[in-house]
Amino acid sequence: MSVQPLSGWNSVLSSLKPIASASAGAANFAAAIGTLTNVLQVTPGGSTGFITFDQATFAAALSGMSPEMEAAGAATMASAWQSAMSSSVIAPSTVTNLAWTSSNTDVSTPALGSTVLINLAAATASLQSALAGAKSAQDASTIAKAFRDATLMLTPTVTGLVLALPAPPVPLPLTLAVS
Repeated sequence: MSVQPLSGWNSVLSSLKPIASASAGAANFAAAIGTLTNVLQVTPGGSTGFITFDQATFAAALSGMSPEMEAAGAATMASAWQSAMSSSVIAPSTVTNLAWTSSNTDVSTPALGSTVLINLAAATASLQSALAGAKSAQDASTIAKAFRDATLMLTPTVTGLVLALPAPPVPLPLTLAVS
């Protein structure tokens, strides 16, 4: 499955019920963003689930937020998302490419290759700017669009291995798109 349409993001976020406990509300919101993020794939050649969103980091950073979405709230939410995306698990062997003649799939071998999100800072800045337009933390449609757009901005560089006989295989990074 690829990124859900905006209506799916709206549906998931608008179905969240207000909760008296800030930490429980943050955990529910983090779980919703995780549900929407964990189905991502990269194209071409990706399978669903290349990333597992770090819900715990996201929820912990949001737990003290006010329900009002002032500029500081937008910054807190965007920073929390950046931290969570930075610490999310990017799973190896979820992308295939014929150029990787040695590995066939992406690898996560120290010093040989891994997957990284190369424009996370730009996506976070876009998220913060869009969140600043939300009237409150309950403005599901604005928040859904902001998170979906930031997610679609992500550009992973995925690395696989190429045969380099007689030498050992060498890493070949490919920049792909999130879909």
